[in-house]
Amino acid sequence: MSSCHIFKNIVFFNFISFLASFTLFAQEVVESTSGNEFRLALTTEVGSIDNFLYDSDDEQSTSVLTFAPSVFLKTQHRQQLLTLALNTRHSSYQDFSQDDHTDFDLNVSHQYKFAHNKSWFVNAQLKEKYQLRGTGLSLGEANTLNKGDERQIFSVSTGYFYGSQTSVAKLTFELGLLNDSFNTRRAQTRLLDKESQFMQVGFDYLMSGQSYFSTDFIYDSISAKYNPSQDKQKYTGLLGFKWRSSVMTQAEIFLGYKQINFKQNNFKDQGTFSWRANVDWSPVASTQITFSTARKIEEANKLTNSFRLVDSYQVDAITDLNDMLQSSVSLGYQDETTFFEDSDIKEAFVIADMMLKYNRNQWLSVFIKYRYSSLQDTPSSISYQRNGISLGFNVTI
Repeated sequence: MSSCHIFKNIVFFNFISFLASFTLFAQEVVESTSGNEFRLALTTEVGSIDNFLYDSDDEQSTSVLTFAPSVFLKTQHRQQLLTLALNTRHSSYQDFSQDDHTDFDLNVSHQYKFAHNKSWFVNAQLKEKYQLRGTGLSLGEANTLNKGDERQIFSVSTGYFYGSQTSVAKLTFELGLLNDSFNTRRAQTRLLDKESQFMQVGFDYLMSGQSYFSTDFIYDSISAKYNPSQDKQKYTGLLGFKWRSSVMTQAEIFLGYKQINFKQNNFKDQGTFSWRANVDWSPVASTQITFSTARKIEEANKLTNSFRLVDSYQVDAITDLNDMLQSSVSLGYQDETTFFEDSDIKEAFVIADMMLKYNRNQWLSVFIKYRYSSLQDTPSSISYQRNGISLGFNVTI
């Protein structure tokens, strides 16, 4: 497929998406009152990838053209607040047109305030994500598929929040339901279909100044319709602190325990020390550094019975070089142990992103971006290295 033909198809797709989104929200924007917000954005990139199939030996390169339109709406009327965010991303590949795809993420939330410190809320999300060949379920097996897998997630939750920014105590209680499934290769992937019923309770208590003692408890009951051996319950209990010592530094650090109990005896029940931390630091006014890390027990990402223990670490740095030029660097490392019924494997992922952005004005920016990713798998020796570079622009109105 020629680059010109790819470009025409993508422009038509995004023009239709833009019209649909604008028609949906235009009436509400016209009737909105002060304090409301409506934002449209479009990010366009053209670039090159040197190892499209995430292969350790047969590296194949291709060009990619990406369009990512998005819409954000916030409207407030008396005690009610409604927000809606729609993010889409369409990617077309010059040499692998069968992998052309569109991802989208739709988030809707409604909040009703009974009083200045008492709120009831409802959140909903519908998300569809394409897994490129050589990632996810097809890790190390890209050449066995004609195209990648499509995963869809739907979740809805409701809850109650007590407190405000100046409160001595804050309480959040949330109940929800999540459905997770794949739309492709149903004969195999239906074994990964799951329904999750979850509850989360968070409590903050002001110790002094801007320092809070915090607790977080999460319960998750998971059922798999086509694979009962994956039915399980997960418990997470964390204790920690949140503080903002100055306008330059703020952090939250939690330590605790995670437990997973299986309803059948294919796997042994397991517990592990757990943590979650986020630290924001501005050593100078022009630089923002963020460090985040967590340990989670995740669901299977293989077609065989399994579950994962995931440790993640990430550092992001954004620097304003001057009034118009900005640089950003993101370094991430993820260590995964996948437990099968009779064995386990370890996978180490590394991701590095670097971007230089020129902000022409409030609505237009131009950027150049580089991404590196790699994997080392033990003991199956699956590994790859992948580089990508792109040039693009962003328009926001």
